[in-house]
Amino acid sequence: EYGAEGGWIDSDYIRFRYGLPEKMGGWTQFGESTVYFVGMPSEVFTWNDLDGSPYIAVGTTRKVYVYYANNWADITPIRATETGVTFDTTNGSTTVTVNDPLHGCIAGDFVTFSSVTGNPGGISNANLTAEFEIQEVLNAGEYTILSPAAATSTATAAGTATAAYQINVGTDVSYFDYGWGLGSWGSSTWGTPRPTSVSTALDSRVWQFDTFGEKLVLQLVDGGVYEWDPNSGINVRATAISGAPTKSRYALISTPDRHLICFGTESTIGTPSTQDPMYVRFSNQEDMNTFTPSATNTAGGQRLTDGNEIISALRSRGQVLIWTDTALHGMQYLGPPYTFGFQQLGANCGLIGPHASADVNGVAYWMSKD
Repeated sequence: EYGAEGGWIDSDYIRFRYGLPEKMGGWTQFGESTVYFVGMPSEVFTWNDLDGSPYIAVGTTRKVYVYYANNWADITPIRATETGVTFDTTNGSTTVTVNDPLHGCIAGDFVTFSSVTGNPGGISNANLTAEFEIQEVLNAGEYTILSPAAATSTATAAGTATAAYQINVGTDVSYFDYGWGLGSWGSSTWGTPRPTSVSTALDSRVWQFDTFGEKLVLQLVDGGVYEWDPNSGINVRATAISGAPTKSRYALISTPDRHLICFGTESTIGTPSTQDPMYVRFSNQEDMNTFTPSATNTAGGQRLTDGNEIISALRSRGQVLIWTDTALHGMQYLGPPYTFGFQQLGANCGLIGPHASADVNGVAYWMSKD
């Protein structure tokens, strides 16, 4: 503080105008009611529909929300719907075991039950017709939830219901993991921790949003790409874009040509195991559902070379900027027959994270490693 005499070392509720500090009015609550998001927000996006009505989308590590006309709604996509699931109950307990051999869940996922019958274990159908957070995954065919009411009897495989499973949740933080269970199958010996040179990166869930007209395009980093149409109503969930890759690092809509571009995506569309972290794939012009190239469309793809993985992309003046972990590339619309041209714009200047870049009037700024 003594070394900063005549300068500023701390402040709150001020802004600078014309180089001078000015008091701000403080914080104002947004909306009429307090909203509690589930998960850590990783992206906030605003846009207007064709009528000029404003919307806000918030992507968290566990859900996706949209705001319109002073109302918030959960639009988290559904990954699977299974019918005929049953319940195991224990007398006096609120813990309910759900039997579904195809659930594919992890702890912390969310499931919504409908068409519940049989009042399993004495728990009313109405109490189970709701959304639940999965408490524990017991095995590939069983998981547990907490009922709002305790069971009045012990039952096995009681009742039936339809289960709608939301996409798997992500972690709140990114970190490297070491030790047991890493490396290829059969390497080293049982019970022996692996060396620190054998590690895996566990990334937090990050969303990236864009618009195709008034539609919201939602890319789950290292996941699928979804769409949400305001005309469907605020209580309708986002859905996967048919025909699009199912696992990509990033996605955006190019302008003015309007292609959906997926970065770090699949070499074989619809096969997540073929994800190439350096591959760029773009849809047919004005058509987000067609990614397979043909002589009559503008879909296609290109693999970049400098780097290990694509981190992010950004629309800039006259081109799309693509950052890998080590370099910067430019992607320009050329038109048929090549559609896009690619050139490397810089080396040793990679991006540190998906949201660590910005473009201001054609000038790009970003945070790089070191």
